[in-house]
Amino acid sequence: MTMLDPKILAEYNSIRRARNTTIFCHAAFTNMNFEQNGDATVCCYNRTHVLGNYPRNTLQDMWFGESAEALRRYMKANVLPNGCELCTMQFESRNFGGLRARAFDALADRTYREKDSRLTSMPKMIEFEISNICNLECTMCNGFFSSSIRRNREELPPLVSPYDAMFVRQLETFIPLLVEAKFLGGEPFLIKRYYEIWDLTIRLNPGIRISITTNGTVLNNRVIDVLDKLNANIIMSIDSFEKGNYERIRKGADFGNVMEHFQWFRDYTNKKKTSLTVAICPMQQNWREIPAVLDFCNERGVYLYFNTVTYPPDHALNALSPEGIAEVVQYLSAKELDARSDVHAYNNANYRDLIHQIRYFQRVG
Repeated sequence: MTMLDPKILAEYNSIRRARNTTIFCHAAFTNMNFEQNGDATVCCYNRTHVLGNYPRNTLQDMWFGESAEALRRYMKANVLPNGCELCTMQFESRNFGGLRARAFDALADRTYREKDSRLTSMPKMIEFEISNICNLECTMCNGFFSSSIRRNREELPPLVSPYDAMFVRQLETFIPLLVEAKFLGGEPFLIKRYYEIWDLTIRLNPGIRISITTNGTVLNNRVIDVLDKLNANIIMSIDSFEKGNYERIRKGADFGNVMEHFQWFRDYTNKKKTSLTVAICPMQQNWREIPAVLDFCNERGVYLYFNTVTYPPDHALNALSPEGIAEVVQYLSAKELDARSDVHAYNNANYRDLIHQIRYFQRVG
């Protein structure tokens, strides 16, 4: 467990938009995350503190259960329990732009009230990671998130998804009250159960904010049809805009096709007045491209988000020698930042926070 440094917490709270900054992370009060193996957590970063497992537990029992209540007590005390190590690292490195806890602030003012020590409101967001079905074998990924890696690289039997039609029926109680739903994978557009959930959402809560994280390789008539009925924000996972390096990292993808799909998703989000984000994994394989990726996104009005890669060691920046990390910091810091729009300002802030985090690797390495 980690007690948050009051000095850093005050600095972080000064940039937050949430009215309620007495709680560092509102995930336990706002969100449920469903993992590939049936486990439910409150965040995709913390897979240690499990609320329950489907189908052994119902969704209602998990949300109102003792495990969830215990986590909420920790969060009220601004204590990060076991499993929150990644947010701890991002917090201590002052990578506030990449801080996962920040993603729940927007929901904090409309979430919960207490009665007889039991939270009576339902979650305002659900993150779905219910299948590892994926057509790529990205070099920094593993079989928990990619069925192709599990089959070909790890030579293991397929993961059997526990999420059945009853799971979708239980969501009928939750979806009408949601503000947002996020869909990850695997590759979401290859996961059949997601289409059932999207159809249910279109029927019960069509105005909900939808976010779909895709590798950008799948765009067919079925995808186009369901997206037309949703107001979806698209997050495209792209780790390089150089064809050779992109295809070395994202094994199985065709860079030309992904760029065609990128333009389609850009047109779609412009039409829907939603957002397109590029999510990049800064790694040993691509860190020299990051300034150019920033320019690419800024020039096109596309948001940029930096994931944190800590494994495998031959990819992670924190596994570099102190001299190697210093080189990365010096190279990235030389980039001149020009904020000409809100998108520029957002992306530049995330870029600076990435540098803060890499500097932190120097201090603790």
